[in-house]
Amino acid sequence: MLLYIWMCVMLQTFAPGGERIAGHYVHTLQSHVRAHVETLAADAPVRPLPTERARRLRSASVLAR
Repeated sequence: MLLYIWMCVMLQTFAPGGERIAGHYVHTLQSHVRAHVETLAADAPVRPLPTERARRLRSASVLAR
């Protein structure tokens, strides 16, 4: 990751149009990371929200300890 940041800084500093090139690489990396996160979120199991009764039972068991 440090090498990637160094490359972006060097491109912006020394290459003509480097800002545009670095922006393209950043957009590509963001798209890749976003797709990966969305894939992980889609595979995660969905847990139902606790009902009011379950909340009361849990709080009663905590108080009884």
